[in-house]
Amino acid sequence: MPDLWKGSYLRLLVCILLGMAISPRVWSDEVCRDSRVPEGWIVVDERHDDSKCGPNYTTIQNVWILEKYGDRKVGSIMDVCNFNPTPKGWVEIDHRHDSSACSPNMQGTNVKAIKRLTKEH
Repeated sequence: MPDLWKGSYLRLLVCILLGMAISPRVWSDEVCRDSRVPEGWIVVDERHDDSKCGPNYTTIQNVWILEKYGDRKVGSIMDVCNFNPTPKGWVEIDHRHDSSACSPNMQGTNVKAIKRLTKEH
């Protein structure tokens, strides 16, 4: 009997690992600044990269770093760039200046914390 259970757990573990390898979840991505942000995604930071968005780009921070918010659980909290509209089903819970994110040289509030209240989007 114990060998049967051991084999079942092993088969289950293999199936889980194969499933993760076949369809990995992507939680972050990057796009050139001012690109259309896909539905269910939000800008969480900015950075500069000439190789990604070109050296002739007019702003210092020419790449937006995106994260998925559409798959987050109710009660989840995210820090996002302040210029994002707050998604439906989420509420703003904090605003602050962060010198390491979202146009850090900007004066005033550049980051907001949002919390998911419902599954709407």
